[in-house]
Order: sequence, then C-alpha cells, then structure tokens
Amino acid sequence: MPKAQGNWSVESASADKELQLPGPGKAAMASLLPSLSPAWEKWKIDATDLQAVFQIGHLAPNPANSMKAYYEGMKAMAEMNMLPGFSVQRINEMREQSNKHWPERFDMLCMFTVAAHGNREMAKAAFENLYNPMKAIAGFMPEGMDPFELMKETAGEKAAADFKNAMKAADVAAKGMQAKKSRFLGEDALVTEVKGSEMPSEVLIGRFIIFGDILSLAVFADPGDKRCDKIGGKTMSNGSTEQSTLRKEGYVHREEMQDMAKKVFAKVRELAAKDGELENAGATGVVDGVVKSGNSIMVLADGKGNRITLTGGSELRISSPASFVLPMGSATWEIGDIDSKAQITVKTPLASVSFGKGFYAVSSIGNQNSLTVMKGDAEFACPKGKIKVASSQACSFGAEQGLYGPMPLPKSVLEYCDKAMKGKKK
Repeated sequence: MPKAQGNWSVESASADKELQLPGPGKAAMASLLPSLSPAWEKWKIDATDLQAVFQIGHLAPNPANSMKAYYEGMKAMAEMNMLPGFSVQRINEMREQSNKHWPERFDMLCMFTVAAHGNREMAKAAFENLYNPMKAIAGFMPEGMDPFELMKETAGEKAAADFKNAMKAADVAAKGMQAKKSRFLGEDALVTEVKGSEMPSEVLIGRFIIFGDILSLAVFADPGDKRCDKIGGKTMSNGSTEQSTLRKEGYVHREEMQDMAKKVFAKVRELAAKDGELENAGATGVVDGVVKSGNSIMVLADGKGNRITLTGGSELRISSPASFVLPMGSATWEIGDIDSKAQITVKTPLASVSFGKGFYAVSSIGNQNSLTVMKGDAEFACPKGKIKVASSQACSFGAEQGLYGPMPLPKSVLEYCDKAMKGKKK
C-alpha cells in the first residue's frame, strides 16, 4: 500500500488580480431556463458549474406541414415505387438520424448559452474582446508563453506564420463588422449591424454572458401580426386560403422571443444578485475529501513540501493521502517527499495515472484525458492499454481520438515550466 503523504489542506486560493467567485453550480446554471409556454418544449440542457447550454424546441402548429408528415409522405411514395433509390428502410434510417439532431415534432430549434466568469471585470473583458481573436487566443495561454512559438515547434514555421496572418485578417474583418456596445431589452449588449438592424451578439449581466439563438430570434423573427394562412382554413372563391396571423396560429414570432429573452435575463439577474453574498467566498476548501477550485487557482499542501495545484473550474476528490480522482479540470502534482516504493494514483473518467517523485500534470477536459510529465516517470492506463511516460513527454486518450503518445514536449513548454518552477523557488 502507498505510504500516506499526510493530510492535504488548502495552502492558497487566489485569482491573479481580482477575487474570483466560485461557479454558481450545475443546478443553479440549469435553473436559468424559465417556464416555457405550451408551444415550447425543453429538449436538452448541458450544464456545468460555470455554464449551461439550453436547447428548446417549438412544437409544429400545423401537422400537415411538419417533418413527421414529410417522412410519412416519403414512405408512402417509396411503397408505391415512386422514389427510385429510396426504400422504406432507408427513409426510416434517415428519419432516425435526423431526429437525433432535430426532433420532427419541432418546427424551430432555439439554442442559447449562459456562461459565468470569475467576476464582473473578467466578464466585461470577455464581453468587450469578442471581436478581437488575437486577444482571445492569447487569453488561453499561460502568461509568458507565445502561442505562435508553440505552434512553430509543433506544426512548423509556415503553419505558425499562416495562423498568425489568419488571426490578423480576422481582426481586420471583425473591425469591419461594426461591433459596438448598446442596450438590448434593458441590458448591456454587444451588437452588430445586419441588414440595417442591430443584432445582439451577446448580453452582459453581472458576471454572466448570454449568447445564442434567443437573441437573434428576438430581433429577426417575423412580428406576430404578420399575415399567414389559417391552419385548416377554408379555400376562398378566388383560390386563396382564409387568412390569420402568426400569433393566432401559434407560429414562432418576434414578440414571443423577446418575452422569452426577458424571462431568461430576469433569471440571470436573480443569480447575479446572489454574488453579493459570495464576495468573500473565493474558492472552496476541502469538504469531505472533495476540492472544487471555483474560478480560482488553488494550491493544496501536505506539510512535507508536496503540492497539488488546481486550475480554475477543477474538481478533485481525495480518496486517501496518495489516491485521487479528477472528474474534471486540470491539476499538477509536485512530489518530492515520498517513499521510494510508494505511488501516487490519479483516476480520471477515461484513464488511470500512477507516479512517484517528480512534476506531473493531469487533465480531464471533455472527453479527453491527458498526462504531461515535466520530471519523473509515470504509467498511463486506459482502455487501449498501459504505456510508460518519461520526463519531457506527454500522452492523451479520448474515446473518439484513441491513445496518443508518449510524445516529446515542445521546447517552449519545457522552458515555460522551468521558468515557473524557478519563480516558485524564489
């Protein structure tokens, strides 16, 4: 059995400059979908502690013009051999695949996202930098690491130059889109000019940013009083159909989408108001062996000089002093004081890692789990087998991508890590 490494406790939890609040939580983010009218149906909600992606569908008001009627019509024609190359079986397969992405009971899908940032200032910076791709790319890189130098090492000088030119062109194109700050339905918004109208790209409320179809539909959907054929209406003597309006017939219309957007904004405002109660919360500590870093960098120490550093948005479960589970996020282990025969084990959703003395980084991001060894030796086990990973090497496994590695680390990454470690020693 591994020798116990002492009790881990929070050594520090900090944002670089401003206090960063913990994530509102998965349940709180998922609750931002307001009550829907009978014409709308919740289809999918993908929520984390910091973000929720909502997909809702509008039920087709006219069965005769629905996708269900379309597929049933195709089947009837195939049965009468009126669709060469299409069998009933093939149509059923097409229908099944289509329903995975757009259920046939809907005539409209609306997807939108609510994302929480570490604090109001961070949200404001992200809000204002939407149309600055160069800043956005740099924001994902650790301070002091040049993304183009990293690309030059991994993909070659030409690829790095092409990427840099593409980013500059994107900056120029973005400036031509006439993005500007404005107000939309009473909230701060970033808008662009589209066909003479202001289309909101995103809305800022506290430390939350809302973007997606709910904003564009609230501007570009047809008004509710627009004329349309009455569903099941009589045919007039001149051959036209009895008339009605989009609102009366139950079709998607602009006022309906604006009302829905206002309800979402109200929900977000309620959650943003609770941030005042969290001003001194920072990142969470160790609670029943579970550590959540919120949006802050958190450092754990065991009193022997061993440290674990979690990036923001990470969760770590401490099964024992030398056994961990990393369901989401990224963490580094700096292990110096450990029995020569002992091993630290870290389990992720798709892999298991074990190592002794050294400096290691483990990540669980989406459906990809990875290991980076700056110093030391480790074993990486996944459904495709076990591999040894030595100093200055990395590997990764994804359900779709498979197992990659071990691969040598780029020189710029090693230089960055060396610089960071020297900085800590000072």
